[in-house]
Amino acid sequence: MIPGDDAAPEAMSASLRVLEALDLPIDWDHIPVGDELASLAPTERESLVGEHIDNSDTVLFGSSNGTTPGAGFMRWGKKTYANVRPVRWRPGYASPLARPEGIDYVIVRENLEDMYVGVMGPAKLLLDAGLTDGRSRVPPDAANGRFAAKIITRPGTEQVTRFACELALSRGGKLTVSAKTNMLPATDRWFCDIAREVASEYPGLEYEQFIIDDMAHRLVMRPHDLDVGPTTSMCCCCPICTATSSPTRAPAPSGAWAWHRRAATATTGRTSNRRTAPHPTSPARASSTRPRRWNPPR
Repeated sequence: MIPGDDAAPEAMSASLRVLEALDLPIDWDHIPVGDELASLAPTERESLVGEHIDNSDTVLFGSSNGTTPGAGFMRWGKKTYANVRPVRWRPGYASPLARPEGIDYVIVRENLEDMYVGVMGPAKLLLDAGLTDGRSRVPPDAANGRFAAKIITRPGTEQVTRFACELALSRGGKLTVSAKTNMLPATDRWFCDIAREVASEYPGLEYEQFIIDDMAHRLVMRPHDLDVGPTTSMCCCCPICTATSSPTRAPAPSGAWAWHRRAATATTGRTSNRRTAPHPTSPARASSTRPRRWNPPR
């Protein structure tokens, strides 16, 4: 358990009390809080935390302001390609939605690519290399601006989509893919095209696809229609995370990570006080013959 920095240790402590009350057969390995790690040199911190992560089956990680290392190592070092975000309403928790009962879906975020690849620099380099064309909307004075590249690959998209397909088949059997396909055809539309190809290999899997703006709308207005929703890294960061921040879930430490050795996935839990306008006519999902539960594929 890596408590992290700032307010994270307090939230992680509360989460740990809940887990300990369950009396699970878990051997806990505790990393010092960020304030204590700060006395070590950065390389010593990286080595210490990395060693503990390597010796663990699962890591519960609080948020970091940069003092506590490990997030990058778990993400890119461990190739944690799928960020799994289950959303389920629990009885007893208030919700701004008119009928939150039965909300139970999972967002699967591609976790290694997109704009997180870290390719960035002066925009003049792009202009001088001739990487713009007639579709480019180059702003005035772009030569003095900065850029960040967005990179999507077929192997990365296939990998996260297969995970999402297997997860969907273990639940309600429905896959809802979304991305910014209208504005970013070279990357996001390609992501969806690849996802559709992969999904076609899974008989019995229901497939649908929406522009990310529409998907954010559906998360609020028609959440009962959703089951498993894979998307790109940046699409999950922006509209989807905003739409799913309404209090329909049981509390989890803000920004907490749980890394699982077997599945190469990261489960993220967040809480928010953001309120979304209720929708009194939100349809309830018809009951399914399959049990709806969080059951990650291996």
